[in-house]
Amino acid sequence: MHPSLSYLLSIQEKGTESEYNIAAKLAPNDPAPFSNLSAVKYEKGEYADAAKFAAKALSLYPDSEAEAAKREKVHVRLAKSYLHDLKLDDASAAAEKVATDHVRASLLADIGQLRDVVADSISAASDKTSMRKHILDRLPQFRPGLSRNLGYYAVGHDEAEQIWDHTIFDLTSNPPVPKNKKLSVLYCGFGDARNFFASIIRSYLLTHIGHFPEVHYTLLDIKAASLARFMVIL
Repeated sequence: MHPSLSYLLSIQEKGTESEYNIAAKLAPNDPAPFSNLSAVKYEKGEYADAAKFAAKALSLYPDSEAEAAKREKVHVRLAKSYLHDLKLDDASAAAEKVATDHVRASLLADIGQLRDVVADSISAASDKTSMRKHILDRLPQFRPGLSRNLGYYAVGHDEAEQIWDHTIFDLTSNPPVPKNKKLSVLYCGFGDARNFFASIIRSYLLTHIGHFPEVHYTLLDIKAASLARFMVIL
């Protein structure tokens, strides 16, 4: 990641975390701020805090079908937080509560693999340098980490809508917007790109009712899978 982008993401995380903390204080019985705090802490690598906030969110979510998907997401994050924090018994207990069969099986497989690595490392060496070398020698080189569960969701749950609307440019003005007028859009965290595609469809339709400007899009997302899928679809 480019240093400047990393710096901007760090600023965004700090601001977001502060806002979620305020929301948690204002609505202490709402699980959403605690779930969001858990996600922020997880992305920052603060796994103990991520687990703490995930557990708090789960204690507040109602046991209803409507909230099942949200609870499932937090259960997975809780198990992964414990896994990264090397609290393997807690990770196993959390993973067992994951309802989706293949996700639960994958998490338990990761936990089992890490148990084997830790056990072999402890028996093979007592100092940290030797243990680290032993772990790195055992890990397959083509895998980026111990877990196969990447924090990525293939499809979002919100309705597709354009990033902007016609009020940005007065298409009925007199004189109309110049044809050479250009609009630049920076879209960060575009996910499954549904809103981007809704935007370009909308811009096409608007060209039939007035002079619509040329639009240049810059799309960013932290997940490589989102970028790869977008390029394939495009």
